[in-house]
Amino acid sequence: MGHSLSHAVIVNVADLGRSPRAQFHAASLARNGWRVTILAAPGSALFSEVGENPNIEVVSVPGFGVVGEGGLLRKSWAWGRGLARALAALEWNPEWVWVMSPPAVPVFQVVRRWVRGRTGVRVLVDWHNLGYTRLANRLGDHHSWVRCYRFLELGKWSADTHHLTVSDALRGQLMTLGVGPEVAVLTDCNPSWRSFPVRDRTSFLARWGARFPHLDAASIWIVHPHSWSSDESPEWTLDLLDRIGIDVNVQFMITGDGPRREAFARQLQENGIPERAVTLAFLPPEGYVDLLANADWGLCPHTSSSGLDLPMKLADMRGAGLPALVYRYGPVLDEIFAEPDDGVFFRSIDELEARVRSIASGDLLPPTPGRGSHWEEQWDKIVLPRLIA
Repeated sequence: MGHSLSHAVIVNVADLGRSPRAQFHAASLARNGWRVTILAAPGSALFSEVGENPNIEVVSVPGFGVVGEGGLLRKSWAWGRGLARALAALEWNPEWVWVMSPPAVPVFQVVRRWVRGRTGVRVLVDWHNLGYTRLANRLGDHHSWVRCYRFLELGKWSADTHHLTVSDALRGQLMTLGVGPEVAVLTDCNPSWRSFPVRDRTSFLARWGARFPHLDAASIWIVHPHSWSSDESPEWTLDLLDRIGIDVNVQFMITGDGPRREAFARQLQENGIPERAVTLAFLPPEGYVDLLANADWGLCPHTSSSGLDLPMKLADMRGAGLPALVYRYGPVLDEIFAEPDDGVFFRSIDELEARVRSIASGDLLPPTPGRGSHWEEQWDKIVLPRLIA
C-alpha cells in the first residue's frame, strides 16, 4: 500500500464518464492508499470502482461541461474560472495535482499559479495529445491563436514537473519540443477489475435488446465506439453505410454520445439508411463491454490531429479480444496494433468498403487478438515510483 494520508487532485475538464484513463488513474491511486479528489465535468456514469470508492471524491466543476459549445475564448474562460474556484475551495493542499491534457490552456496556467508558493505540491501532466494541433486543424498551422496556444501549452515547465504520455511517438515529440527533462510512457490498457463477459448473444439481447430493436443475433456485428469529437469524423461511417446499405449481412452499432450525434442521426434519415443497418446507442460501462464481447469486429476510423496519439477504443477492443478495422493515420499505431493478428488497417473509404464486403462474404475471417497486459502492471511499474520518490 502507498501512503494512506496522501492526497492527489486530478483535473479532468471533459466528461469524466467518457474519460476512462482519468478514472483508471484514480482507481490506482485509491488502491495504493491515496485519497483522490477529481475535479471534472458532470455527465456519464462512472465505473463502480470509481463512483463507489470511499477514497475517491468527484467534484463537479461549473464551466467544465462547456466542451462542444461556443468559441475558444468562451470555453477557456469557463474552464479557467471554474478550475480556479475549485482549487481555492480545497480544504487542504494535496501532494499532487494531476492534469489530464488536452485541453492545456488555460488549465496549465491556473494550476501553475495555484501551486506557486504552496510547499510540497507537485504537478503531473498526462498528455494524450497536443492541444495546439487540434486547434490547427480548425484554424490552420500559422494562425496567431495556434501560435499563442502552442507557446502557452509547451512553455515554462519547471524541472520538478512530471510528465506521462500515451505513446512513445508523442513522448519523442514532447522531448523535442522541450517538455521534460523526462517524459514517461503509460500505454492505454484495461485494468484487471474491468472484466469482459464471454460471448453470449442471447443473454446480451435479453438485457440490452430494447436499445437495439433491429439487431439480429445471426448477422455479423460491427461495433463503432464513437467519441463524436473532431478526432473522429462520422462521414467515414456515413459514406460506408451509403455504399453497402443492406446488401450485406452486416449490422453496425455506433456507441457513445456527444454534440455531433444528433446531426448524424438526422443525416442517416435523410440518406435513407435503413434502421436495420445501423443503430445509435449510448450504453453504460457494463453494457459497452458486453457489446464488445459479442461483436464480430470493431471499427476505429479515429484520426489524429498530431498523428501521435492513440485511441482508447483500441485498448477496449483488445481487452474484449475483438479484432478491429483501423484507419491507418500514422506509424504510431504500430505501438499497439499488429496486422493481421489484431485485425486489419484501411487507408481509404474504398478500402474500408472492400474490407467490410470481404467480412460479409467470409473471405476475411476475424483473428483472435491477445488481450495484452493489465493497467495495474504498467501503473505500478511506471507511475507509482514517481509518486513516492
